[in-house]
Amino acid sequence: MVKVKGEGVLAIAKAKIKFGEQSLEKKVRKDDFKVSFKIKLKSGEGQHFQSWFEGEQINMGAYYIKILKK
Repeated sequence: MVKVKGEGVLAIAKAKIKFGEQSLEKKVRKDDFKVSFKIKLKSGEGQHFQSWFEGEQINMGAYYIKILKK
């Protein structure tokens, strides 16, 4: 969850990603401002990627991702 005071704070409970058939999820605490995942990817093209947040009254796509190669 992004640390924002006042109205409009999203009550995010989980962050999820999916690369091809691989899926990962992490719980999000109230004081979190980012979520990081480590995943081993196959080389090549054609791997579909999805990222989203879930909560009690929310299910929305993540609007920013950063992918780093190790």
